[in-house]
Amino acid sequence: MKSSLSYIEGVKTFPQNLVVKSQLTTSVNEGGVDLPVTLGVTTNIVLLSKTPMKPRISDQRVGFFNEKHWAFNDRQQKMDEKFFITRWNLEPKDEDKEKYLRGELVEPKKPIVYYIDPATPKQWREKIIAGVYDWQAAFEQAGFKNAVIAKMPDEKDEDFDIDDVRYSVITYAASPKSNAMGPSVVDPRSGEIIEADIIWWHNVMTSLQEWMRIQIGPIDPKARGNKFSDEYMGEAIRFVSSHEVGHTFGLKHNMGSSFAFPVESLRSKEFTDKMGELLLLSWIMPVTTMWHSRKMELLPSLQK
Repeated sequence: MKSSLSYIEGVKTFPQNLVVKSQLTTSVNEGGVDLPVTLGVTTNIVLLSKTPMKPRISDQRVGFFNEKHWAFNDRQQKMDEKFFITRWNLEPKDEDKEKYLRGELVEPKKPIVYYIDPATPKQWREKIIAGVYDWQAAFEQAGFKNAVIAKMPDEKDEDFDIDDVRYSVITYAASPKSNAMGPSVVDPRSGEIIEADIIWWHNVMTSLQEWMRIQIGPIDPKARGNKFSDEYMGEAIRFVSSHEVGHTFGLKHNMGSSFAFPVESLRSKEFTDKMGELLLLSWIMPVTTMWHSRKMELLPSLQK
């Protein structure tokens, strides 16, 4: 970095993290000439707990994001790779531990709370919230009720700030970028997810419209128009919300879901009528992601 051409734009301090926004200048060599390049960089310094959560070793058969560690001691002749899965630290309340161990549903000591960015267009807010609550059933299978909560921030909460690590926020970005993502802040010592920052760019609706029109249009007249109704597009946004929230739980894309049903079933009108749009829509992201990652590999065989 060239210190004389770099500077700090601003600093935000919160009880558990510090955010520094900088303009940093370096140089790249093009044709023997050094050209200056300035980048906007955000540094987030997070205060970790004194005692890390007990980590869980990753199993490649289950698609979790993970943190890589090297395990070694004086008796080893080769260092071992260890991968800690990323996950939230959900625990039953002290007074509910016996109930939890008996298989009764209990509320977690600290639920996972997502706040909806106030900049989000009003017609999509309830659908985004519904996408979060779609995960309630999965957590109930794990023994927790009301483990996931989604809500608008309280106008009286003067501390609310998207950069504050105490708040997990589903952020709306008025951008032509056609995508969404669900990254998390993770304790590297244990894989514990501390906070999540979901971003959905406005133009992801363009991709949703194209995917649904091509893949669902043949069986659903509502997917054949150039513009969807708010209710129909809202259900697609609900899918995006649920999908990205899944990433903030530490889950990778479930590529195997694309092969959950035999092709014969997909050609059956009775089957597709029964399973409906949500079944087909649930395949769009995995199939599309897999296609983009493998299209160059597949291209020669497709040409044949």
